[in-house]
Amino acid sequence: MKNEHSIALLCHLLEVSASGFYAWSQRVATPGPRAMEDQALSQEIRQICATSRQTYGSPRVVLELRSHGRHHRRRRVARHMSQQGLYGRQKGRYLVQTTDSNHGSTPSLPIAWQRRLRPRLPIKSRSLISPISKPTKAGSTSLGSSTFTAAKSSAGP
Repeated sequence: MKNEHSIALLCHLLEVSASGFYAWSQRVATPGPRAMEDQALSQEIRQICATSRQTYGSPRVVLELRSHGRHHRRRRVARHMSQQGLYGRQKGRYLVQTTDSNHGSTPSLPIAWQRRLRPRLPIKSRSLISPISKPTKAGSTSLGSSTFTAAKSSAGP
């Protein structure tokens, strides 16, 4: 486009100064020292993130850079990491590994526990006996100072 029109006309239409245009064109052709340092820093950050399997965030990257003799602020490193799409991987939520969450075909409780939740009376005597009680000869049960007599019914279990 600058071959067809003069630089002065294009700068006037874009509302920029001619000196600003020429300064910009030189910056694009040869980057300044800060831009060169930024490129080197970005390359080193990429290398550190790759060796850490992308688990390091900006604070740990800064410490790693300092161990290599490069001193940069955390915010500058964070900005470079953000521009490159690099971030420290967060730890996952703690999940209990001892339980089986797949209850599709099996009951949620083991069979022994299901039996304990539904206790049945003994079939022979149909008497109410607690674990700490003692049956007596007369068919009654003594529990401490109280005695309970079980009523026999003709109904099923």
